[in-house]
Amino acid sequence: MANWQTYTITGIYRDYYLNFSLDGSVTFSDGTKNYVNCVKCYPFDTYQTGDQIEVNLDETINRLSCNDMESTSIVRKASLICGSFSFDIFRSSSTGKSANDCEPSSRNRC
Repeated sequence: MANWQTYTITGIYRDYYLNFSLDGSVTFSDGTKNYVNCVKCYPFDTYQTGDQIEVNLDETINRLSCNDMESTSIVRKASLICGSFSFDIFRSSSTGKSANDCEPSSRNRC
């Protein structure tokens, strides 16, 4: 079972990637950082300051902090669990794209 940790996005830097400043630390292979980078596509491009996200720490420990996370199996919007039902805390998007439509950034910041 994955080791998911919940964080609040405290700031966003948008460039050819998305840098989410977080209210806690994420452990990467090159150290502990208060941010996570994601590819600039759906669903990550819909995340906003104040949103809660979950980060799979079992995955980030094997990646450099400068890598762009490209999958919702690593970074995803936090969900509410009510009994046997799970509700995404996710703003709807009209793009119709899924996380599988993402391509990793062609630029390497490492």
